[in-house]
Amino acid sequence: LNAVVPDELTQALNILNLAHQAGIKRIVYLSVIHADRFTDVPHFTGKHTVERMIEGSGLHATILRPAYFMQNDVPL
Repeated sequence: LNAVVPDELTQALNILNLAHQAGIKRIVYLSVIHADRFTDVPHFTGKHTVERMIEGSGLHATILRPAYFMQNDVPL
């Protein structure tokens, strides 16, 4: 789980590499619903790219794609 920031993709790939180096056998990645469909949206593109990197990494992984968080509508 990493922050939604401009370098989110870089952060996720760095963590993926560190997990591999540390001998982590299984990871869980929090993505976003339809990451593969809306690749014209930068946030979705980053999530989809990380998903593909995970798939090619050889690590066992669970990729969660939540639909929507209700707290997104709660005013701050």
